[in-house]
Amino acid sequence: MLDKFPAAILQEADDYGWIPLHYAAYLGNVKVVELFLKKNSSLAYVMDKEGMSALHISAKKGHVGVTRTLIRNCPETCELLDNKGRTALRVAVETGNKNAVEILLKELAFQDLINEQDAEGNTPLHLAAINGRYTILLMLADVRRVDKWAMNEEGMNTADIIQLDNRLLSSEKDLLMSKWSGDYILLSLGRVVRQTTKVQTRETEELEEFHDAQEILCAEVSAGTGGANNAKDTPRKDDAGRDTPIAKFNITAMTIFTTVTFAAAFQVPGGYENTGLAVLRKNKHFRTFLMFDCLAFGT
Repeated sequence: MLDKFPAAILQEADDYGWIPLHYAAYLGNVKVVELFLKKNSSLAYVMDKEGMSALHISAKKGHVGVTRTLIRNCPETCELLDNKGRTALRVAVETGNKNAVEILLKELAFQDLINEQDAEGNTPLHLAAINGRYTILLMLADVRRVDKWAMNEEGMNTADIIQLDNRLLSSEKDLLMSKWSGDYILLSLGRVVRQTTKVQTRETEELEEFHDAQEILCAEVSAGTGGANNAKDTPRKDDAGRDTPIAKFNITAMTIFTTVTFAAAFQVPGGYENTGLAVLRKNKHFRTFLMFDCLAFGT
């Protein structure tokens, strides 16, 4: 039947980017998949708009026969990545298709990919724990070439994820942890070192900022009090001969203090109803205040 149609029709995609091989893989029709690959094996490398190949689709649906056929005829499809950077093995792990994972693990083409890490450092074993695919997790942990102590970007291995999983009972955690060595420590060394380094770096930065602030404050205090302690000191100037902001501030402050002193001496309290009359002029405490105010003005 295929001989009666042009070969181009097998490569014609629909609005989703699917070609006939994608539909055959989705439906799990092994015979049709074999016919398509016999006609044109390059069809196995065609991806849809989500970057999914026929192998991705069959692994996601859990069609063991189609998955096996695709790998044996086109083993390089095992390395194809979808738009999310996932291989067919990762898709099978995330969707929880145990049979598809089992077939993929048996194929030699996946030996180099079984410990491959994604952008977040997660291996398929990490993903099984993260997505709660515990049956697949046990299956992966039994494979000798699986690195059970691989760490992701957060410094966590799969055992860390299991121990911190609130979905599991203690007995379930013990069952899963039986696949790991008995001397397991909750926080792996890499995670502890990573966290400790972050804390030390943050503390060092905060200490340096504190020291810098201290030096700036001391410099400002020294510059601001120089004129008051030594009457012969001249205002601070920059390289161009202009007064610095600190010197200008000192002049402004002295002007304000002088103004307040004048006001206290010559504009004594008169009250609201006495039109400026010094009603406290005979008060002993007011006379004492006025005397000290005059002395302060004189000095």
